Amino acid sequence: DPDTEVAWIVLRPLLETLSLLEIADDNNKNIVVFKFFLDQRFSEQALLIPWIQQRQTAKVFYLEWSEAKLRQLLETRLSQSSNGRYTRLDAFSEVEGLDDQVLKYAGDKPREMISICNRIFSQHCNSNLDLDDPFIRKEQIFEALAPYRKQEQESENERLIAQGEGPKLEFKSTMR
Repeated sequence: DPDTEVAWIVLRPLLETLSLLEIADDNNKNIVVFKFFLDQRFSEQALLIPWIQQRQTAKVFYLEWSEAKLRQLLETRLSQSSNGRYTRLDAFSEVEGLDDQVLKYAGDKPREMISICNRIFSQHCNSNLDLDDPFIRKEQIFEALAPYRKQEQESENERLIAQGEGPKLEFKSTMR
């Protein structure tokens, strides 16, 4: 993934310094603590950094968000930003189950969930001419979620290719 490679080029020098990390002592065991959330795409590479690798007793802990915790975070943020009027995206959109779609595309990443919501709200604000209408339209949501649907389709295609031919799947050399 080119984006991951570029991000790692920027991230690696930051991880190679101690300024973004804390070394804590827990019963004489060194624990390396990032002062920020490190995307799990980089965890293997981060463990290869020499000073982290040299600490034989260093531990890396992964913070995982359950769907229930993400849903609660989404409800809380919506409530706070709407003065308690909304706790669900469904309440002011034409798409039922929008909360579920956002959580599905976010995976277990709270920042991704917030990013998706920002895309939806930005798309709504950029294409809505009636400032008194807070209702988010299907086409606005469709446009905002397009990159996530594309990734999902690409993943499905990769899965089918990896699965190989079978009784219900046959590869063709041409479109004819």
